[in-house]
Amino acid sequence: MLRCGSKWGLPIDNHHKDYVLVYLGDLGRDLPDVEEQRYWRGFNRPIEKKISRVKYERDFEANFAEATVQPFVFINAYNKLNSIWESKFSWSLFKELRNGDEYNFTSLHIPDGKSQSEFDSLVLSLNKVICDSLNEREISKAITSKDSIKGSISIFECWLRESGKAGFEEHIKVLRNLQELRSSGTGHCKGENYKKICRKLSIEYGKFDDAFIALLDQVTGMLKYLEKEFIDNSNDS
Repeated sequence: MLRCGSKWGLPIDNHHKDYVLVYLGDLGRDLPDVEEQRYWRGFNRPIEKKISRVKYERDFEANFAEATVQPFVFINAYNKLNSIWESKFSWSLFKELRNGDEYNFTSLHIPDGKSQSEFDSLVLSLNKVICDSLNEREISKAITSKDSIKGSISIFECWLRESGKAGFEEHIKVLRNLQELRSSGTGHCKGENYKKICRKLSIEYGKFDDAFIALLDQVTGMLKYLEKEFIDNSNDS
């Protein structure tokens, strides 16, 4: 749903990478005046593709259908894990963002493929939502090793290792790559370190949309891994 404050709301199909689909009937019904409708008409384009499967299931089959594209998949996985995690362990794995920082979560989106500044801003936001929001205090209570481990990712890695979970290493690499991309790309002037991490993550100028989708896919994989290992497997035992 796209809204303009309390003036109007318009159902949209945003499960496509290159365009947004809106029913013509909704444009006529929901937009408040002719000028607004004419403005939207200026963006009308003939396309051969159909509405998304998610939109079809929701609108025509009256079924609940989960999002299938990023960043909606990531947002749903993040909220789900944090909710069931708090219910099970009485503390949130990711701390709630403070006032003034919530936009880092709510504004996540697929960037313009050619905008370096937009990509940098989104990488910074994703770091704040994931790496900087790890509940370091509660995780530290659960580990036995107290040998001057510093940094939320290192503490998280130690906890995963002590928990005896297999396959956590690849997910720690995801976090470290994300942190390095932020540090070398927005925390400092871009140099060889930034070029190196871009090559490692196959980030190309002009394809920042694909690069950010890949980052979200990797982080979503980590969230689903944690849900499987600490929630699903725990329930089985």
